[in-house]
Amino acid sequence: MSQNKSQGPSKGSRVSHQAKSAFDFIIEQAIRSSMLGDGASASHIEKLSDGGQVKNRQMVILTVSSYLFRAMMFLHFNAKDPATRAHFAALKGQSELDDATFLDVVMETGNLACGALNRDLGGVYPHLGMSTPSVLDHGSLEYIEALGAGHVAHWRVTTASQAVFHVSLAVCEDGPLDFTVDQTQVEESSGELEFF
Repeated sequence: MSQNKSQGPSKGSRVSHQAKSAFDFIIEQAIRSSMLGDGASASHIEKLSDGGQVKNRQMVILTVSSYLFRAMMFLHFNAKDPATRAHFAALKGQSELDDATFLDVVMETGNLACGALNRDLGGVYPHLGMSTPSVLDHGSLEYIEALGAGHVAHWRVTTASQAVFHVSLAVCEDGPLDFTVDQTQVEESSGELEFF
């Protein structure tokens, strides 16, 4: 990855089009490497046109921050959905999880994906800090617009076992952001383990 000076940010945002594309690519790779397990190749990641299509009722929020931006990743899930519970249990190598362990595994999974985001952005922006996961009610998603984010994106993830969850990204910039990432290389490794 590298920072660029050739393209300015899009109107109404200080995040350039190519930086938005780079953020989206990094998030999609983080989903594949950290959230899908052995069924990654048979899973489907669909970018959504707006957040109104995100229906899951709980979410985990994690943040990667630098002096220039704050990138917030949201993992939306339905704790009562049997397919979702089975998917996260399989990631942990178990057949089923109690409520507390299920939530721990969801947070750990989000933490791994955020670790991958942190690692990849660290190649361009030094001095990054990463938060611990927090669980919020889905209604909090309605307030993303109030953050003044220069880039917001949402994805629907359908696993090989037909579990469905969603991921959102909001990038709040404190200055112009413009960088590229090599999108021809697909990462196979999972995110760096971050303890919380």
